[in-house]
Amino acid sequence: MAARIVRHFKADTFRIMEEEPERLSEVKGISEKMAMAIAEQVEDKKDMRQAMMFLQNYGITMNLAAKIYQEYGPSLYGIIKENPYRLADDIPGVGFKMADEIAEKVGIFTDSDYRIKAGILYILLQATANGHTYLPQEELFRQASELLKVVPQAMEKHLMDMQIDRKVVVKPSPGGSLVYSSQYYYLELNAARMLYDLNIRGDIPEKEIQANLEKIQKEEDISLDQLQERAVYEAVNSGLLVITGGPGTGKTTTINTIIRYFEMECMEILLAAPTGRAAKRMTEATGYEARTIHRMLELVPAGIPSGDSPNIPGGGKGGQSTAGMHFDRNEENPLDADVIIIDEMSMVDISLMHSLLRAVNVGTA
Repeated sequence: MAARIVRHFKADTFRIMEEEPERLSEVKGISEKMAMAIAEQVEDKKDMRQAMMFLQNYGITMNLAAKIYQEYGPSLYGIIKENPYRLADDIPGVGFKMADEIAEKVGIFTDSDYRIKAGILYILLQATANGHTYLPQEELFRQASELLKVVPQAMEKHLMDMQIDRKVVVKPSPGGSLVYSSQYYYLELNAARMLYDLNIRGDIPEKEIQANLEKIQKEEDISLDQLQERAVYEAVNSGLLVITGGPGTGKTTTINTIIRYFEMECMEILLAAPTGRAAKRMTEATGYEARTIHRMLELVPAGIPSGDSPNIPGGGKGGQSTAGMHFDRNEENPLDADVIIIDEMSMVDISLMHSLLRAVNVGTA
């Protein structure tokens, strides 16, 4: 229908819709009533249409333009002309590079305060994709200098401003300052605090553990070496335990023995791994159902409400959020388990680690 209207009125289409909407009924398939309804819609969406046309001048797609309009409304004109780097903070799908292209078209200078701050934050967020929650200040300035084509000395002042605005956290260290984006600093700090709280020592006597362990080895027809036995003792009396070792060092046998031990004590056990493939391998190796961490934490896709949980990245009420997705399991709805065993833990990033720990009650091993 849109195509028929434009073929009929050509470049005069918008003027007709706004000034002589009754003429839309000249187009086949449009009644007078429908013509007036279309005109009403056009009037309602006039501001949005003008905004879309304005944004298209800067190479922004229709989909993205709609998101920008929904976020900012009529104030978008000022934001685009003064500080398009805000888009990288506020709009999913807009990164620093796209904001930088818009800024160049608008005529914002290379050494603009907004540009340097956005560039520093961009470098820090890129680092998280490589597993770094912070960068040494010297390394940060070197990378930002390459990206922005600005001398490192110009960034000192901006880093200070970003600390005041709570965008970054700078920590002293013997080798020089370490710079975190605030989001990842608090994710790491909270994860450390929660791990500390979970690390409770038990007091079950060694003789009792030894008797149960001998019984399991006899029933399962296995023989543990000294280090494997020590791992079982530690598991029974620890709130938190890391078991590590290369292939063929007996981790699977150790974990199976730990599972059998907790099973004898009638404990509720949950098994998980970061990926579907790792979870499947874990299920095959233990005979217990293992799930992905996301499934265990009950990931809710974007747009589906769950209780009253708002999407708050990194903390607060509700589940950890990833572009509108969140986990139903959190401190208000923790995992119902006495023991949780996670395989392939080195594949877990800080965001998922934080979400997992939020869903674990103190007292769960």
